[in-house]
Amino acid sequence: MNPLLAALAFRRSVTRGFVLGALALAAVVVASQRAPTLDTGSAIAREGVWTVLILCLAPVLVRRAAATVGVWRSGEIDWLAKAPVARATVIVSAWLGTFAAALSVTGVIALAAELASPDAGACERRVGTTPAPANLVLDGTAPARWIVDDRPTGEVRARVYLAFVPIAVAADVEFVARDLSTREERLARARIASRTTLEVAVPRGNGPVELELRRVGAGGIVLLAEQRVDWLVTSSSARAASLATAAHVALAFAAWLAIALGLGAWMGGGIATASALALTLPGWLAENGGLRSAWPAADLAETLDLVGRGVIPDLPSGTAVLGSVLGTVVGLALALAGTRTWRSPT
Repeated sequence: MNPLLAALAFRRSVTRGFVLGALALAAVVVASQRAPTLDTGSAIAREGVWTVLILCLAPVLVRRAAATVGVWRSGEIDWLAKAPVARATVIVSAWLGTFAAALSVTGVIALAAELASPDAGACERRVGTTPAPANLVLDGTAPARWIVDDRPTGEVRARVYLAFVPIAVAADVEFVARDLSTREERLARARIASRTTLEVAVPRGNGPVELELRRVGAGGIVLLAEQRVDWLVTSSSARAASLATAAHVALAFAAWLAIALGLGAWMGGGIATASALALTLPGWLAENGGLRSAWPAADLAETLDLVGRGVIPDLPSGTAVLGSVLGTVVGLALALAGTRTWRSPT
């Protein structure tokens, strides 16, 4: 890595105009989203700031990464070709500079999100997630049961996401967590009339646990809105939500910037930017949980949704980190191949 080249890429990514514009935008968003001192209001405000600023600022940073090679070719070929550094060093240094700029912007967004969220009291933190049965329907005929072998230990709660089919006014639903070793069970019951969540405390232990959902009595049909179970614990401060979100955003930026840099060596900056960001869509739309967890930036929407619900997201999994690293390597390899002669490949 060449520090001078990385510093040059950093300055080109966060120019003075960009910094002033980003700060002004952040101030406006914080003022418009700032919540009263309520748990739900703070969570919604935190999600709103993260969502708006990422949507507005991330494309600009990715666009500047995509334009990097084009800028080199437009007037810097002579000194780059003669520079006493390897071509791979130039590429990696440029990516590190743009990535450092993105991390700085992520830090500003995190600060803005917390300024808009006055409440920093205790809240829930997700410590894991496991799949739930597909096509689960509660129509009163039979309960739905499934076993989770790798549940978290300690004082945890299981949360499911339910949807309601209004063929009746409401439906009573029970959610049971049963420890298969001790046969101890906990039960939660709620009256469902719209899309909502339902949580149950899980008996302490480290063995398999059976989860059961059942509709009690007559009522409408209840479905699983999301095919997963979230495992939650109590956290002392909601401020950790922005730290966890920043970790997910950083992984997304790492892959986005590298892919944009690589595609920018083969095509125009605008098309490279759109293509790099559009490559996130397969992960968002994938039904396969393994693919979704490994695809770069595919977990951003779920992360922000958790923040808006007042839940601290879990940190990126090892699979997510590996997916981001692979996306980064592919992007840098494209950039290296596209600059093999420092001239346009076309």
